Amino acid sequence: LIDNPSDTQMEVLKSICRREDTLDSWKNAVIAEYGGKMAGILISYDGSRYREMRNTTFPLFAQFTGEDWHDMDDEALPGEWYGDSLSVLPEFCGNGIGTELMKHLLVLRDRAQVPVATLAVDPENPKAQRLYESLGFHYDGRIYLFGHNYLRMVCPSDLKP
Repeated sequence: LIDNPSDTQMEVLKSICRREDTLDSWKNAVIAEYGGKMAGILISYDGSRYREMRNTTFPLFAQFTGEDWHDMDDEALPGEWYGDSLSVLPEFCGNGIGTELMKHLLVLRDRAQVPVATLAVDPENPKAQRLYESLGFHYDGRIYLFGHNYLRMVCPSDLKP
């Protein structure tokens, strides 16, 4: 996307996250703390809400990036709990924060009584793939998102880490 957003772009991004009806809403976020500091974030949601949130979010992001992603695959579908984004600040990597956030994703899936958790992972990120596999995710095809091909991974609710 954009490596060094301008102040105006940051304000657009903040406005997207402040809303309750966007993919990147604060309501879809879980923040991990480590030693009293923010260390990582997980954004996830029920796939049954994906299309509606996408239709709200993508036009707003077009203001931020100038990109149009109308031709990309749907990231999430009804009957799925989708792990949209996982990020751990570099200074906190190696402390199990990503693992704990992903375990929380599975808790959210179970609370919502959704049959599977899904995510997309960069095929050139074997470390992330290993993390997801260690929690019961397995390969389930490819998915085209934001101009790139990703691996689609799923974890049925009957599998527990």
